[in-house]
Amino acid sequence: MIRMPSSKQKGFGAIAAIIVLVLLAGLAAGIVSLSTTQSLTLAQDEAAAKANQSARAGVEWGVYQALSSGANWGGTINGPFNLTCEPGAVGAAAKVVTAPLSNLAVPVTVNCTSQQFNEGETCTSSTSCTASPVRVYTITAIASQGTVTSPGYVERRRQAIVYH
Repeated sequence: MIRMPSSKQKGFGAIAAIIVLVLLAGLAAGIVSLSTTQSLTLAQDEAAAKANQSARAGVEWGVYQALSSGANWGGTINGPFNLTCEPGAVGAAAKVVTAPLSNLAVPVTVNCTSQQFNEGETCTSSTSCTASPVRVYTITAIASQGTVTSPGYVERRRQAIVYH
């Protein structure tokens, strides 16, 4: 005689299959979430590295402009401009010059502040002495990309103080 299965056991396989499918779907969602987070982190690291290098390039450009051309900043980056980063006399207020550099990986704004000081004296005789002027330049480069409120916003700031 053949025994027929009890009606109480019908559908147990379907319930087990649904539970397994729900567990696998949860596992897949977790993997996708982890992958997305990892991709965003990698993109932010890359943007931060580019911003850092752009800020460094901006500082180097500013130092070159300040020391090689008497701080008469000239060039054709973002159109022709001719800026001066030198105040008139010793003790004059510091002058700030801003030059935008947009042809780098991350746009950079370079600020130059300059002040002149007297450091020691140069004497040609026991009665004839003149002050030795020293010009101090503070070059600040700010590289930023994106908007401040966005998750992908990056900003790096570099500063150099040189005297001539």
